[in-house]
Amino acid sequence: MEHYQIEKHESGVVLRFPEYVDELRGQADDDEAFSLVDEHERIVIDLSISVEVVSRWLKLFHRMAIRARNAGKQVFLVGASKSIRETADFLALDGSWETADTSDEALAR
Repeated sequence: MEHYQIEKHESGVVLRFPEYVDELRGQADDDEAFSLVDEHERIVIDLSISVEVVSRWLKLFHRMAIRARNAGKQVFLVGASKSIRETADFLALDGSWETADTSDEALAR
């Protein structure tokens, strides 16, 4: 099952998530996410249309950001709603990633 759309750009990759990110996340999802971090200098997680993101996905975003930072790379979270940001803050994950207003802005940094 495809949980997000992948758009590859010269300056990085954008992962566009759907309205509801509530599907189970498995090892294959983790492997693909870490592979994208390994292959690209800049990873943009676009939640612009997302209304809900379950905590297991937020935790994966956090792990991606740590892996990227350790390799001198960047993970951006863009378009997160107030409720998604509050959930990340409650889980003490807020601040793991960089933020930008749009995917284009994140790719330009």
